[in-house]
Amino acid sequence: MSKFNKLDMAKEVAKHPQIVLKNHFFGLFSNTVYAPTSSEVESYSNYYEDKEAFLFRNLIDASASDLEQNLKPLEDVETKEDGKYRLDLCVSHDGQFIAMQLNEVVNDVAKHLTPVRYFIGEEAQKVDQIF
Repeated sequence: MSKFNKLDMAKEVAKHPQIVLKNHFFGLFSNTVYAPTSSEVESYSNYYEDKEAFLFRNLIDASASDLEQNLKPLEDVETKEDGKYRLDLCVSHDGQFIAMQLNEVVNDVAKHLTPVRYFIGEEAQKVDQIF
């Protein structure tokens, strides 16, 4: 699990109107919360190889009507310890909010391959099932 503030996409996700950053203990600690359900948001980074990265890119680029057909090939995808593609994720505990961004990692430097994609409500619940 990654700290939210360490993700490349943290600043953009923090600007989302339904995300709230709550500071605790004089600002030393913070929680990220999906406001409509008051659910805490956890941050993750998973690594993948070429084939899996292509599938995640398709998911991120998919329209709402194509979401399910792009989820199907991802059902059995496994993470790699040191794949060259990093998928950054912010997922609410209740599965109602997901933000994701695909990055290519070269020499420990991440290059964004996709914009941040948000999945809310029913869409988020469907996407959450592949993780």
